[in-house]
Amino acid sequence: MNDWSIAEQHAERAWRHYEAGRWDHALRLLRRALTINPDQSDWLFGLGLTLDALSRYEEAADAYRKLLDVQPNDHEALLHLGMNLIRLGQPAEALEHIDQAHDAEPNQHACNCHKIAAHAQLGDHDQAELTFYLAQQEEPDCPVCFDHIAHSLAMRGELDRAIWCWQRTRELDPIHPQANANAARAHWYLGQLKQARELFEKHLDDQNNDPHAQIEYASLLLEAEDLDAAYTQLTALLDNHPDHSVAHHLRGDLHIKRNEPELAVASYLAARQHQPERPGIDLGLALAAHQLGDDASRIQHLLAELNSPGQDARQVLELARQLLDADLSEQAITLLSPIVEGMDDLLVNDEPSLAEAHRLRALAMVAADNHDQAIADCREAVRMCPTLTEAWIQLVACYTATAQLHRAIVCLNHAIELSPDDADLRKLAGKLRRQAMTRGAIKSLRRAA
Repeated sequence: MNDWSIAEQHAERAWRHYEAGRWDHALRLLRRALTINPDQSDWLFGLGLTLDALSRYEEAADAYRKLLDVQPNDHEALLHLGMNLIRLGQPAEALEHIDQAHDAEPNQHACNCHKIAAHAQLGDHDQAELTFYLAQQEEPDCPVCFDHIAHSLAMRGELDRAIWCWQRTRELDPIHPQANANAARAHWYLGQLKQARELFEKHLDDQNNDPHAQIEYASLLLEAEDLDAAYTQLTALLDNHPDHSVAHHLRGDLHIKRNEPELAVASYLAARQHQPERPGIDLGLALAAHQLGDDASRIQHLLAELNSPGQDARQVLELARQLLDADLSEQAITLLSPIVEGMDDLLVNDEPSLAEAHRLRALAMVAADNHDQAIADCREAVRMCPTLTEAWIQLVACYTATAQLHRAIVCLNHAIELSPDDADLRKLAGKLRRQAMTRGAIKSLRRAA
């Protein structure tokens, strides 16, 4: 048997393995075949498909490029190369190859379908939507198109429309791998925890070994204070992935919520063991030290966290709260000032969190006896988030401390509108009005004298 016949046998067996989902076997046989004839285009295409199935997208892209060296106008290779470049976050180059594929095969619907994703990655969402409607004329019930445009809508904050498109994706393709999970994330961002939970559960019923979705679902359960369900989810994840640093970290957060500081410390240290530079670990250890009554260790960990980069928005705000609670107001100002003054864009697209950052810095400014800046920060907080009752109450305190009682009363009225059943606020309103009347009477007597 000659080499060519041997190579063909390898390729035929590789295709059977590919169809059966045995991609590692298919990959080995295709590489053997290509060793004998490296320019066989259908084998190169099969190599690219197999590497795609293994999520080895860079290698798949190289396979399609080699095929294009042999057949420059192969529209399938051009399209698949473009799809891989989208997966690799290279949308501009992807569009070039997809356009070439479209020129080679103008009636290929998949070209417009995947151009939606490329335009979305480029931030050109108007063009993504236009391309979506062009693709709809070609194939109105393409689930991939609905998935791509849903991502574009989510990127620009149109989450209700994105959710509808992911629902449509799942209607058209009941086994779509991420439609339920993506819709769940959108509901979660909108604060619709019940809907998010239901969709995460549906997703995990279909794909019970999706660590990323399991972590997100556990985080949602923690936010919803369903600690038993969160513990069950994290334990199951760690049984299968014992080196998952995020799961250990979240279990530490759960133990903090349960007031179990020793168990929290063990979980945080396990997270650090698997990811030594992970942000938020010292913050968690500081919370545990606080529960244990170890103030020295608490401050040590807070300062260590302050000097570590990479915290997310939630961690930064919690770190600021803990610094303030530990009478480290100067450090809180150092942490928050770059964010509220626009030098750090961590919260730039999250106005409620940015408002909270202003409010927290206002507390630190009061501790530093800088009431003018505290007032400015609180005013900015209520401008961005008019329902932030705590900021209105802080304005009352700042205006009272600076003898601006009428402004304090106005701000207190806003707080009472937001919390009409708060008896303490109503008592404070009466007290401030009496103070204002007393000062007014004293001023009148002075003018009369």
